[in-house]
Amino acid sequence: VFSSFDTAVTIGGPVAKDKLWFFGSYRRTGGNDDITALDTNAFLRTVENRQNQGYVKGTWRPTDLDNLSFTFLNDPTDISGRLERDITNAQNRSRVQGGNRWSANYSRVFGNALLEVAGTKHDGEVSDLAVIRLPSNTIKYRQTDVRTLADEQRGGFGTDAEDIRSTRGVSGTLQWLWKSHTFKGGAEFMRYGRFLNSTTVGGAVYT
Repeated sequence: VFSSFDTAVTIGGPVAKDKLWFFGSYRRTGGNDDITALDTNAFLRTVENRQNQGYVKGTWRPTDLDNLSFTFLNDPTDISGRLERDITNAQNRSRVQGGNRWSANYSRVFGNALLEVAGTKHDGEVSDLAVIRLPSNTIKYRQTDVRTLADEQRGGFGTDAEDIRSTRGVSGTLQWLWKSHTFKGGAEFMRYGRFLNSTTVGGAVYT
């Protein structure tokens, strides 16, 4: 069984004539999936997927030669479990993902030259968290033994895995027109960071 929904709203327009504009939008999407076991077809869980997407942009033109814009985006997503049918509720884990992105751009005209400067910041996450807060307990069987997936997968998933990423950057370009020629130059600096952390639930993993 599957169900979904999608709703959105947008708004925008000028704030001050020929000086200031803005645009914003918000979108919320979601879906529910009923998952059954691969071996027995027994109902396992309903997985919920909820996403919130936001976007805001503002542009300011203080003079005829200057232009400044600012943009914000985010996409936080919460997924309550896994869709795989060979993962029982014991091994189920939820996911938290998405993050915020900010950027700013400034440009100015100097006669025949155009200067552009930009900065950006982005924080994102893709983390998996055990739904059942018990140690993992996996049972190994001989190939000839009769068993189900639930017999093999006991306890909980046993691990919380955090994956958080960040990006910071600045850039600048200069363009100069001379007669029928165009000269361009620029520079960019980016710094990337990543935080990884794995925590064992219950202090042990059993096999």
